[in-house]
Amino acid sequence: MRLYEFLFESPLSTVDDPTEKEQYYDIHRHRESGRERHGYEQLGRGVEAVVVKDKIGPGVIKVLGNDLEIRKDPYMQYILMSRRYANENPYLPRVESIQKFADPNTSSMWKPRSYYVIKLEKLAPLQSLSSEEAAFIFNTIFGTNLELTTDTNLITMLYWAFEGAGPLMAPELKPIVDRRLLAVKHLIEKIVSTTNASMDMHKGNVMIRRTPYGAQLVVTDPVIY
Repeated sequence: MRLYEFLFESPLSTVDDPTEKEQYYDIHRHRESGRERHGYEQLGRGVEAVVVKDKIGPGVIKVLGNDLEIRKDPYMQYILMSRRYANENPYLPRVESIQKFADPNTSSMWKPRSYYVIKLEKLAPLQSLSSEEAAFIFNTIFGTNLELTTDTNLITMLYWAFEGAGPLMAPELKPIVDRRLLAVKHLIEKIVSTTNASMDMHKGNVMIRRTPYGAQLVVTDPVIY
């Protein structure tokens, strides 16, 4: 089955609250000032997106501006597939809802500017990891005991592992032994090969789920168009 053949099996959600719509639009249009006006705590940001803490629920919200068709958008393919498979793989984010809006003040001769509001589970920034949590995640992924692990060398090792670096470029690289993360890597490679996207593994695109069993790495946004 091709990726886009099941993208629309889970329909997009709708938002009826005009105040909620206005706040998301303000964040989409004005980023930092819009976020501050409505009291959202920022957890991360990129060229086209802002990630904030949900004020009502425990989760996080990503506001993403995008003109790509959903079947051509590598991030939306990843997030829709995450919604489908998250219960089977802890490295995938759990998606509560996906909403799409048209920007009434920006248009082209082809179509209006659109943006998505994606509500995810409760997650914490990678930078919030303690050294013990970072070591636990490192050991789970690479099967190696490393006492002095930080979020910086953890993400560096993940970057090289996902990018397929050889021993000359990354002599300290360890192979991923957790099959669940290897499955996510394979999923990302499939999206990259079908959308002309690139892998984009860095600190801002992975987050942490804290569980009774320890910290769990969550790959939230691993591709860029």
